[in-house]
Amino acid sequence: MSKKSVSGNAEKRKLNQKESSDPLATGGRIFISYRRQDSKDAALYLRSLLGKRFGTKSIFRDLDSITPGDDFPAIIQSSIAGASAFIVLIGKNWLKIKSKKSNQLRLFDKHDYVRTEIESAMKLGIEIIPVLVNGATMPDVKDLPKSISKLATLNAIDLSWVEGVTKIGRKVYEIEKKKAREKAEAAKRAKNIELNLPTDIFLKQKRGGGSNIFMMAMEFSLRAQGKKVLLDERDFLKTLDKMQIKELKGTSGFFMEDVIYILDVVGVKQRNSSRRYIARSYPLKSLADLPLQLSMKRPVLCSLLFNVNWWDKKTHVPELIDIDTGDPVMNASTAAFISGWNYEEERISLQTGYSKWGNNGIITLTKAAALRRIQKQHLRSVEAVEMPRTYKQIRDNPL
Repeated sequence: MSKKSVSGNAEKRKLNQKESSDPLATGGRIFISYRRQDSKDAALYLRSLLGKRFGTKSIFRDLDSITPGDDFPAIIQSSIAGASAFIVLIGKNWLKIKSKKSNQLRLFDKHDYVRTEIESAMKLGIEIIPVLVNGATMPDVKDLPKSISKLATLNAIDLSWVEGVTKIGRKVYEIEKKKAREKAEAAKRAKNIELNLPTDIFLKQKRGGGSNIFMMAMEFSLRAQGKKVLLDERDFLKTLDKMQIKELKGTSGFFMEDVIYILDVVGVKQRNSSRRYIARSYPLKSLADLPLQLSMKRPVLCSLLFNVNWWDKKTHVPELIDIDTGDPVMNASTAAFISGWNYEEERISLQTGYSKWGNNGIITLTKAAALRRIQKQHLRSVEAVEMPRTYKQIRDNPL
């Protein structure tokens, strides 16, 4: 074997080692948008060349990635959403192609698939790379529909195959490195978020009862905004009692839907004042939304499924609730609010209304336990604000 071939193999091994470290080699996606009448062959060749670097499974081109019977629009949209980079192939006829039915420029048809692909990428904030094919030039802003006119302002790459593909690959790699850094920084920031309740708010919990939770959450939110406001729990309970269905009259039970309505619409009176405060609560889709809401110092209300034996005076409710701590009783729930999220251990801290549970009313759920015990339909973050008042109310009672 010649020295030249040995050297070549060594270079190849180095290249392979480098390629294997590319983020896209472990699941990233490149979406190629093109017109079949304009740049079908270029899209095929580009996919082939980029596939050698990043792996063919990381490259999306409709003819290769969609099989007969698939939901074409749905797959296109989900693929764009999961992409790291969005490549727009622009050939000489990209702007000129017209619809056979209307004789209108395809790009100005709001249902045109190339236009909708670009619009989706822009809305999702996916990095877009315009690639010029066969001597094409970038369109002017005036040549494009308003919804995608920003495309004309982006830096384009000329696809002079060897050099062009290298530039595209380098650009995609830079995008992935940036995304990886941002993800790592976000994870670092989200490692441990804990809302620390002031002592005077925490003492409310000592009196016991799920209804105290709502006042605690509201007052904490106000305190996070620099407002030391104490709310009248009696006013809240009086309103709740008026709304109760007859089956719940005289009991300590309530429906979360009624409570949310009171907090968001009716509001709760401030102690020794005519002012009222509303929760301005925000529904969460899942537990994945917790870190963002907690980072904004918003406690998250929820319904917690509990075990019947938690009410037994002889039973010690542990501070850490795992999936093996006993099955929760369906339809038996109490109100709580989520006050902490540990990113590394995937554990959630909850403030309950019962001081004998966990550590003075605070319990921690593992992720598995949280998924079984927390009813996601009741997840709502709280940002308490003073209820807007009419001009007459302000005039008659300016304070």
